[in-house]
Amino acid sequence: MKNILQTSIYQEQNSHQSYNLSSYNRLLSVVKDLACVRTIEEIIEIVRLAARDLTNADGVTFVLRDGECCHYVDENAIGPLWKGMRFPLRSCISGWAMLNKQAAVIEDIYQDARIPLDAYKVTFVKSLVMVPIRVSDPLGAIGAYWSTRHRATPEEIGLLEILTDTTAVAISNVQLFQKLTNQNALKDKFIAMLAHELRNPVAPISNGVQLLKLKLG
Repeated sequence: MKNILQTSIYQEQNSHQSYNLSSYNRLLSVVKDLACVRTIEEIIEIVRLAARDLTNADGVTFVLRDGECCHYVDENAIGPLWKGMRFPLRSCISGWAMLNKQAAVIEDIYQDARIPLDAYKVTFVKSLVMVPIRVSDPLGAIGAYWSTRHRATPEEIGLLEILTDTTAVAISNVQLFQKLTNQNALKDKFIAMLAHELRNPVAPISNGVQLLKLKLG
C-alpha cells in the first residue's frame, strides 16, 4: 500500500512538473513572438491563442480600454462571447479588473455580485479569471473562462499575469514604432518637397515677377 501511494505521488509530481515545463516553454515562445510584432492586430492574434493554451480554458477574450468603455476586441472560445461589443467600465468584470488594478478570480459567476448575469446567461461561462493588461495604468484585460466550476489556480493566474505584462510591453513598442513611422513619413514628405523646390529655385521668383508686371500694366 505504501509503495502504491509513493508511486501515485511520484506520478502526480512528474505530471505537474511536465505541465510547468510545457507551459513555460509555450510562454517563452509567445514572448519571443511578441517582441517582433508591429501591429496591435498581431498582438491580439498571438495572445488570444496563447492565453487559452496556458490556462486550459474553454474560452478567452482580449479586451482593450476605450475611454470609459471596455471593448471586447477578439476571443478564442468554444462558443460565442462578446466579440466586437463595448460595455461601460463599471458594468463588466473586465472594467472592474482595470479600475481596481488587480485580477478578478470568480469560481461561480452566479454567486458574485460583480457579474452582470444577463450578459452571461446566453454563454457557456460558469467560472472565470480576468487579469488587467498593465497594473499601473491598465490598457485592457485578458479573460479566461471555463464551462464548468473551476477556481483558477495560482499557476494559471501567474501565467496570465506574465502574459499580460508582456502584452503591455508589446503594445507600447507598437505604439512607439507607429509614432516613429509617422514621423519618418512626414520627414520624407518634407524633404521631397524641399528637394523639388531646390531643383527649380527660379520658378517662384519668375512667377512673382510675371504677376507684378501684370499689376503694373
